[in-house]
Amino acid sequence: MLVKTQYHPKSKLFNKKMNTIDITKLVEWKDVKKSLMYHYNYGCRNRNLIGYEKVFNTVKKYRKSKPEYQNEVIVINAINEKETNGWYSIYTNKYSLSFRSWKKVANIPISKKTLEYCIYEDIIAYFLWEITFNGFTEKEMEKHEKEIFGKIKDIKK
Repeated sequence: MLVKTQYHPKSKLFNKKMNTIDITKLVEWKDVKKSLMYHYNYGCRNRNLIGYEKVFNTVKKYRKSKPEYQNEVIVINAINEKETNGWYSIYTNKYSLSFRSWKKVANIPISKKTLEYCIYEDIIAYFLWEITFNGFTEKEMEKHEKEIFGKIKDIKK
């Protein structure tokens, strides 16, 4: 939910660069699960909540490292559409989050505007939804990537 937040009481890091690894250490799974169910109710019924929890715990265990690309940040925007009651867009200002190493995208800083307007549980819920779109493991994601790019290659023939 995009709501202007005055501060994040659990974090002394608000004015520093934060990434999803930092935020997973400040939130509890039960609260992220509530956010997933609120924002993606239909999708969560048809996707594995246990899978999301495993990915959440995986990201939480990652060690921070230098982002792959300088000045890349994760941005979350609310898209208001009457037909869908709106939705949230999560992306980086440089490249897609799709088909990238989860560890690498977890190390991308969150934009200051996103930190200002999104609560932590929602940031993690949107992030988990996005990175698991092609599978709940990186192996599943890589398999899906090969299928997609294989079909593109076939079409180009």
